[in-house]
Amino acid sequence: MALIARLELRDYDLGGYSLGARIAARMLALGATPGRAFLGGTGLEPILHAAGRGDGYRRVLSRLALSAAPDGGALLGTFEPGS
Repeated sequence: MALIARLELRDYDLGGYSLGARIAARMLALGATPGRAFLGGTGLEPILHAAGRGDGYRRVLSRLALSAAPDGGALLGTFEPGS
């Protein structure tokens, strides 16, 4: 939502797959107004009953490796099992 506001986007599409679908659904619930939206790779149950799932997602995301992108940004790398 902050990126949409920062870039002053008025004409955009929104999509998400798996955890991204939950994020996109949350954005829609918070008032995002994309021209089109797509949610994939998730069932309705994790979206409707999201309470209590945050710790698991935080554990997965904390195991992703961050690396520098050529443009100076950051890239999410691969999942590091056992880390």
